Amino acid sequence: MPDKPNPARIPWHMVSPVVSYANYLNCHAGDSFGPRVIEDYQFLFVASGKGLVCIQGNAYEACSGDLFYYGPNVVHSIIADEAEPFSLYGLHFNWSSELVPVDRRIMPHISFVKGQEYTRMDNRICIGDNLSETLFIQDYQKLSRQVFLPYFERLVRVYGANEAFAPLQLRAYVIELLIAMKKTGEASELSLETTNPVVLAIADQLDQRVRERYDRQWLSQYTAYHPDHASRLFREHTGRTPYNYFMQRKIELVKQLLVSTNDTLLEIADHVQAGSIHAFTKWFTHMTGLSPGRFRKRSRMI
Repeated sequence: MPDKPNPARIPWHMVSPVVSYANYLNCHAGDSFGPRVIEDYQFLFVASGKGLVCIQGNAYEACSGDLFYYGPNVVHSIIADEAEPFSLYGLHFNWSSELVPVDRRIMPHISFVKGQEYTRMDNRICIGDNLSETLFIQDYQKLSRQVFLPYFERLVRVYGANEAFAPLQLRAYVIELLIAMKKTGEASELSLETTNPVVLAIADQLDQRVRERYDRQWLSQYTAYHPDHASRLFREHTGRTPYNYFMQRKIELVKQLLVSTNDTLLEIADHVQAGSIHAFTKWFTHMTGLSPGRFRKRSRMI
């Protein structure tokens, strides 16, 4: 079986979004849109209520705080619940292009799809150059309504104002939205929003062994489950694998050692069993975008 292709990637410094349309829609019971495709990209944010959003055959029961994403030619449909129809914010945009004056705006083109056969598109994108800075976006993610609703309210308000500086302001607000999504992801990377005792036990043991090399067989020692089953359980409850959780803990420990101690890089590499100084430097740079030496120097500057 061929490997799954890597998602599209945009470096942060190349993100120059241009908003082509932004609106708020208070749906009626059973309202439906699609199946359809668009020529640009769209964020669909659920402000309240319920409904069903289908993206390339994947059906999501949508509720308040859900964010959906799809790009050009990705088949999707939207159906409002009969009893509690949802209210939606829609944002059409392109990731990187020149700003267009208000009087030259072109409404996004939407085409409806007939039949069930279509070409499945890779509906994922990574923003950033390295793992620690990457914002990964796919079909669906859960956000805090309280935190993110104001971003979409503001985008719709500015779009409707039709002021000359609106295109620039909209670009700035979309960038703010993306950064907020990234920061929210960072905050949840080291937290475990679960009460599952097995998952919490795995996490506790991984925290205690963060200075060691990761060993997949630990999962059997901690749970009496096969490592594959334990890993699936951990991912179902946390959204990431035990290995990814462990390596994020390890990188945070290394950052702490670089900032708070005068240990040499070789000593720190030994502390966390990261192998040779070359392997340690390569790993840290890949994870953070900075070499260990540069990270330490930057962190200690006034």
